[in-house]
Amino acid sequence: MWGSSFVTNESVENPGNRPGRGNGKSVTPGRRRNAKERAAAVARAWREFPGKGMDGRMNFAVGNDNVVISEIREGENGTTAWVDIWTGGPRPAFRICNPPMLVPDPEGDVEIEEPVSEGRTMKRRYREDPLHAVANVIARTRRVR
Repeated sequence: MWGSSFVTNESVENPGNRPGRGNGKSVTPGRRRNAKERAAAVARAWREFPGKGMDGRMNFAVGNDNVVISEIREGENGTTAWVDIWTGGPRPAFRICNPPMLVPDPEGDVEIEEPVSEGRTMKRRYREDPLHAVANVIARTRRVR
């Protein structure tokens, strides 16, 4: 699920996870986005986010971790798109290719049905929240390092 040289997220919106591709997941009714659209959506959400502090930073509490984001910029090269994320230093601390858009939410409008065992499936609900999804990826990456 996670890349080795840089952070990636094979989320439920990734075309590789489409039904019929062998993983058994089905997604309803969410809108699929390509990597460029996702990167643009994350950068736009950052620019428009009203909850930044006086210093222009955003703090997210993710589990037992605190994620501070000071800047997000999008980039692309051909068909590859990403977001660079600064967490306080002079250089980007993270580059997330094909950034995630969904976070778990019992009241969310995107439903995912996944196989859990022979003949049984589990439905999970998500909502679109690009900044929270990026903060989750950073928190998970810190735990793995």
